[in-house]
Amino acid sequence: MKNYIYLLIFCLIAQMGLHAQSDEALLVHSVSGKVKYQAPGAKKAINLKPATIISPEGSIQVSKNGQVGLLFDKQYGWLENAGTQTGQQIIENVDLFRENDLGNIFNTKVEEAINPFFASVQLNRSGFAAIETGSTSSTSESTKPPKKPRRDGQSNKDFKLVPLQPFGGKVGAGTIQFQWRLQAGANAVKNFTLQIMDRKNQVLLERTVKGSEFNLSPSELRLETGMSYRWQVKSTADPSISSAVVTFSCVPLSQQQKLMSSLKGNPLYEKAQPNTRLILEAIKLENEGWEYSATKKYQQAIRMDKKNALAKALYKAYLWRNDLFE
Repeated sequence: MKNYIYLLIFCLIAQMGLHAQSDEALLVHSVSGKVKYQAPGAKKAINLKPATIISPEGSIQVSKNGQVGLLFDKQYGWLENAGTQTGQQIIENVDLFRENDLGNIFNTKVEEAINPFFASVQLNRSGFAAIETGSTSSTSESTKPPKKPRRDGQSNKDFKLVPLQPFGGKVGAGTIQFQWRLQAGANAVKNFTLQIMDRKNQVLLERTVKGSEFNLSPSELRLETGMSYRWQVKSTADPSISSAVVTFSCVPLSQQQKLMSSLKGNPLYEKAQPNTRLILEAIKLENEGWEYSATKKYQQAIRMDKKNALAKALYKAYLWRNDLFE
């Protein structure tokens, strides 16, 4: 009798575990070579693409030299052997999946990015994001994005100019691109005055700029590593139209290079496709406070593969977290 009860308890726990796993999405993060996916009820298989959520009843067909990167239940895995497997077979293959810190961060970011809300977001020519008119009003409670942190000048209607980058964090010594935009509905501005100051607000450089970006080279102003700096932009004609003051730290590029070198040897990074490597680098940079460089990495990943839906979704979620939507 006692053995029977133990067996019953074991079966119940096993069923609960399988049910918990079924709530997790099996998601494709990268594809190389010839790989097809046939969704349940579909008449034929189609080319598998990143950001596809694999149904337990769907099947992945991997051809010779094909490779699929997968995320599931805070873990990552790779399909590399030619053949056909259902989503359920993949999920049940406990030897397929691995776990490490980079994979955990990657999974967390992906879980946020696949929120349907971000499908209503468009990337503009400058590489930032805008919500389509009316999209937020029709967003259901289940598809609302997570709360975002408040940063200097973001979503603050008292300032008519929004600093886009650098918007804080660490910036490597070298040429720095400053970008900003007008708040939606603000009057047009032709010329801007950009000021870069030390932490005591002493102006170190002031430039009149036509347009909404300025590249600061070391020959114009050499920023000292280990020091904090501030920047602000105003309308030249009407200084009351301004951004908040943003503070950032100038850090030796060698520190960033060391951070990127730490990815080498990581099995998730080493086996990833070049596009996915850029995404992993962006995630690592953001996690360590290098938002300026993270922005560049995300943008580079999208330029490399403009059809990569996962790269775009992750970048949109990143912009949302940092309050950089129009």
